[in-house]
Amino acid sequence: MRAVRKVFNDPEDEVVFRKQGFLTKKVLSSDDLMQLQDLFDSVEHEHVWGEYGEIFATIQSTNLDMRQLVADRMSEILKHNVLPLLNDYEPVIGNFFLKRANKETKKLDLHQDKSVVGDEDFGPGLVIWCPLKSVTADNGGLGFIPNSQLLNNNYRSFLVESYPDMSSYDFLEKYITYLDMQAGEIVVFDYRIFHGSKPNISDEDRVAASIIVKPAESATTYCHVDVDNALDVLEVYEVHDNFYPTYEPDHFQADLNRMRSKSKLIDRVPFKEEKLDEEKFKACTENTLI
Repeated sequence: MRAVRKVFNDPEDEVVFRKQGFLTKKVLSSDDLMQLQDLFDSVEHEHVWGEYGEIFATIQSTNLDMRQLVADRMSEILKHNVLPLLNDYEPVIGNFFLKRANKETKKLDLHQDKSVVGDEDFGPGLVIWCPLKSVTADNGGLGFIPNSQLLNNNYRSFLVESYPDMSSYDFLEKYITYLDMQAGEIVVFDYRIFHGSKPNISDEDRVAASIIVKPAESATTYCHVDVDNALDVLEVYEVHDNFYPTYEPDHFQADLNRMRSKSKLIDRVPFKEEKLDEEKFKACTENTLI
């Protein structure tokens, strides 16, 4: 059996991460937080709610220069105190995620993040999530279902959901662990884990810095499903390392042939929507990777 790649440099961190799929650490300095806040303040005017309602991410902006700036600066800020925790991981894309205040109905449904890393079984893609102010379940703090990263190791596309009816699985709620986090804490999680957040019922918008990282030796990937003609086939492309700061979903769909000419098709696999039942869910999540 092929060995699983070590994620954390500290053996104790590795054990905790392998047992639940996420790990919290208080590692950001006051200077780190100030730099992240200054960066957000400089681009806040570009983060407009518009059609996106009560949740907005930097990558949804059409200002590619701003997206590149955020990705570059966020990587620079986090490389001193955060990236050294990990076993040779490097940034893929950095974002700010905003959740609007005083919204009692807008939650972020449980979901898995999309595949942007090749060979996830060997070395998973990770998200490093850093709230700029303290968070709880009441103002947009994240919740996770421990070990749910084990449920689905299939590639995941931006264009279709592997579990399209996640909100209909009422039994999942009792398995969610919501995190209370202080400013300066981070949570590092396997981006396949089921995660989400409740409505932000506080008086302040919640702002978090978030960066996806990958094993240095792994390819950056984009997973494509032709939703009009071949919904049952998923194509995996190896893309250049700076693909996601300049990725435009609408343009990509309209100009797929141009993208294909600049990328390498590395896999073509069947795609199907997944279903969950509680027994299957319990059988999987009660196991660990160690």
